[in-house]
Amino acid sequence: MLIRKLAPLTLLAAAFIPGLAAARPAPPGPDCPNEQASNVPSKEVQSAKYRRCGVGLQLFGLDISLFGKKCPRWIDTYPSHQECQGEELIGHACVFDELVEVTREICDCADATLILDTGIALPYCDCDYGGISGYIETFTSQPCKKKGN
Repeated sequence: MLIRKLAPLTLLAAAFIPGLAAARPAPPGPDCPNEQASNVPSKEVQSAKYRRCGVGLQLFGLDISLFGKKCPRWIDTYPSHQECQGEELIGHACVFDELVEVTREICDCADATLILDTGIALPYCDCDYGGISGYIETFTSQPCKKKGN
């Protein structure tokens, strides 16, 4: 999936200058690109680094984990949006619409209660909202203006 990267100045300007993030009008008649915005589904991207949340044993205050599920350090969620991918729609143009937030969850292993005070723990991966990690552009399809309008 192609995600358009914005220059920092564009992001800053869009955040502080009212109306800059508003959709641009479609070009007039013969300059009409005959292109529509294409739907892109939401997607989660996990960090490459992780911890293993395995069945653990606590021995003299030390946690020893074996096996178990991988727990990423963070997960970024890219919302569904639209991009200009060259999909044809006669009389329309694919134009910038707005910036949408990419959210981040911070994850870590958490221990369930110890089983009958045996010292055996059943850890799991627990993720909590960690804020906004960035923005992506979303586009929309607009009819091209007829010449003279």
